[in-house]
Order: sequence, then C-alpha cells, then structure tokens
Amino acid sequence: MRELLTNVARHAGGASAELVVSRAGAGAVVVVRDGGPGFVVEDVPEHRRGLRASVVERVAAVGGAAEVESAPGTGRRPA
Repeated sequence: MRELLTNVARHAGGASAELVVSRAGAGAVVVVRDGGPGFVVEDVPEHRRGLRASVVERVAAVGGAAEVESAPGTGRRPA
C-alpha cells in the first residue's frame, strides 16, 4: 500500500487519498482511492514498474491479487 500512496503523492496533483480495509473470508480487501486525474492503465509504459512490480507482482507473490481501475478524469481505484 505504501507504493500506491507514494504514487498518489507523485501523480495525483495534490489530490487526497482514501484507504479502506475490510475483511473478506480469511483475508482482507484493501482499496486505495484518490481524486487525481486518472490514466489509461494499458498505456502505462513497460519501463514504468511502480504498479506492475511494486503492487501487482508483490501482492501476487504472497498469494493475493491486485488490479488497478482507472480512466482519465476518474482518479484511480486499485483493489
């Protein structure tokens, strides 16, 4: 979650962020939302590893799953 909040600070143009944690069976669901400008996830260049390596791959390495939902003008909502 640190990488997600770091990305908000770097890329969301000063927007605030919301962190929500809830139980889901034996695990948890963590959602980070921000009011930034949003982006097209598929357009993030391969050399930009923040979301892929620091979020999606790290969560997968411990048996979890992560996805990033965003579009221009909507902010982003990793889940």
